[in-house]
Amino acid sequence: MAKRLALFTGLFIGSLLAADEQLTIQKVTVNTPSGTISGKVVGTGENLVFVDDNDPSKSFTLSRGKIRNYRTENGAILVEMERPATDQTGTVSNLRITVVDETNQATLTRWIGMPVERSRTATSHSTDVQHDHKGKGQCTGTLIADDHKLRFESVSDASHSRTWDYNDLETFDKEEDYALLKVVAKNGEKYKFKAVNGATAGAVYNLVSQKIVSNR
Repeated sequence: MAKRLALFTGLFIGSLLAADEQLTIQKVTVNTPSGTISGKVVGTGENLVFVDDNDPSKSFTLSRGKIRNYRTENGAILVEMERPATDQTGTVSNLRITVVDETNQATLTRWIGMPVERSRTATSHSTDVQHDHKGKGQCTGTLIADDHKLRFESVSDASHSRTWDYNDLETFDKEEDYALLKVVAKNGEKYKFKAVNGATAGAVYNLVSQKIVSNR
């Protein structure tokens, strides 16, 4: 099975290389349903393929039409998907793409098609958090709030990343001076986050609270 996947990946990449407009970037990491890929990205037109240097069968395809939004943060490109990407090994709602060369990062953001200036003008707050797995461990990541949505981007367990539109949230509560943030969605989903920094957690809480009220 692995050989067939590798062969398919090779044929697909070959078809991309034959196209007129080609993008090739070396030394890239990205979280995917199959795990973190370390390798390169090859693409043309509407598709990018992230190729794992050690295991080509883990290659992941990103279509431009599946991207809802993106922003840059701490040297990485954070891509929000229109729908979670899923395969037999897992699911991710957001991609964290790290490009070693800053020039190549600019090339990738141009391909995504949204100028960096757009993200700079939007209201956005973030805070580092730990997500409690209901007594079964935890994962670490970032809780990010902007003008349209709240999202959790897990660094240690991508399958726990989530995105909520404000009209999908039932409540967003705080405890212990923002040390604990609690999300309850209208579909019953519940997330608890331990905040590392009370000041940044407070900024996230205030923005989300305002947006939930304005969307009712």
